[in-house]
Amino acid sequence: TLISDQREFYSGKSLRPMLIAIGASAVLSSTEMDQNFSEWYQTNIRSTASDDISEFAKTFGEHWQMVGVYFGSSLIGRIHGRKSILATWGDRSVRSTLVGFPPLLAFQKAIGSTRPNDIPASSRWNFNGDDNGASGHTFIGAIPFLVAAQMTDEKLPKATLIALSTVPGWSRINDDHHYLSQVVVGWCLAYIATESIHRTELQLGFEIEPIFTPDRQGFNFIWRR
Repeated sequence: TLISDQREFYSGKSLRPMLIAIGASAVLSSTEMDQNFSEWYQTNIRSTASDDISEFAKTFGEHWQMVGVYFGSSLIGRIHGRKSILATWGDRSVRSTLVGFPPLLAFQKAIGSTRPNDIPASSRWNFNGDDNGASGHTFIGAIPFLVAAQMTDEKLPKATLIALSTVPGWSRINDDHHYLSQVVVGWCLAYIATESIHRTELQLGFEIEPIFTPDRQGFNFIWRR
């Protein structure tokens, strides 16, 4: 399954959103738009209330914490020997993180820009100049909501979950830890990763999933057709 996930992530279907992310980042960072937006937000929008919301929202971007939640959900969802919705969400979230994390690290270094609260502060691309070119908190924080959005066909819940997926990224702008361009790249990578896993799930073939119950441990081999 992990091989199929990688194949989908690096397929032509991921090229368009990847180019959009890179293009948006390039436009925002190569002009004064990033800096102007950052200054405008900090002056006109940021408040004690937004800081309080941001403090909660950014917890979704803590990678070790969220990976623990995913694995816990996967195990709890299999207690009775059947793969529940909770287990499916946990599995797909782990796979999305695994497939998207290496490209995230690569973009962070390749773009090489600094944070808005760094000295000097600049969102301009500077290959290997720093490791903040893409927001890791945004990437990690968007995954659980985007995965959940793909698991429902109801329009309102799906739209709500997609909207919520942007909140961890917003918290980084609010806290002055990332420029808008860096948040855009992080969110787009999360979108591409979760879409890749979703496409893998729609393919025909085998699926292997672990079984964890009090009296039985092993693997299920599932043929989808």
